[in-house]
Amino acid sequence: MNLHRLTPDVPTSSMADIAFLLLTFFLVTTTLTEHKGLPLLLPEWQHERPIVTQHDRDIYSIMINRDNALLVEGERRESMNGLRDDIKHFLLHHPHPAKAVVSIKTDRGATYEAFIQVLDEAEAAYVEIYAQRCQLSPEAFRRLDLTRANDKRVYDRARAGWPKNISLAH
Repeated sequence: MNLHRLTPDVPTSSMADIAFLLLTFFLVTTTLTEHKGLPLLLPEWQHERPIVTQHDRDIYSIMINRDNALLVEGERRESMNGLRDDIKHFLLHHPHPAKAVVSIKTDRGATYEAFIQVLDEAEAAYVEIYAQRCQLSPEAFRRLDLTRANDKRVYDRARAGWPKNISLAH
């Protein structure tokens, strides 16, 4: 007697459906992190660049090289200690604060971290000046809610004649 063993067939017709369902499941349940970048307010685009002449006395120059070393007003600095106070001194003693510009220039090899630290120091210098002008602490000034009319008036009064002029370049 010749017995042939019959191998059972495995149904594969639903394999494509299962793979599609698994793919859909992972696409729906996976969350992607979104890098937001820096929240900077950029000026509106202009086709023609305005010609702005700045005197050297109106610019507080900070340069960051590829080794993250600072060159502040032409002098090499080993650290950022005192940078905020120096920026404040420049701004407070400038005869025309609206013309004063803090220029931050980075080499292409400079790290993002070094750039952010210098930018934070410049921003903090302005916040401290604004807070002092409206007789608030810097923390209280940062907490002003600009949707409230009274806070908006305080904010505008503190910034009147003192625009935040920070120039970024690389």
